[in-house]
Amino acid sequence: MLVAMYDAAIAAQPSRADELASLRDQHIEHAQALGSAAPGSSASPASATPDRAQLVAAELQASRDRVTACSRAVQPDLARLLALIGASEAGHAAFLKGGSP
Repeated sequence: MLVAMYDAAIAAQPSRADELASLRDQHIEHAQALGSAAPGSSASPASATPDRAQLVAAELQASRDRVTACSRAVQPDLARLLALIGASEAGHAAFLKGGSP
């Protein structure tokens, strides 16, 4: 979902393409590290272009989801990976809000 949201935002805001593509690319790397396809890469494009607040909300939700998944992980290495990805997603939200990751 996040990859598709970033793709839509990049298409609508070419002036921010470098900044947004960097965040999108990190989500693709996260999916690869988890051994899955890029999240949202096969989904149809978002029906509406997400604004900054929607991207922040999606990043924060993804980070919360990682915390939940981390707490359920049986393998320590998986728990560590999920924690790192969740921290990255929280950093994306801070960056999008105008803070530093």
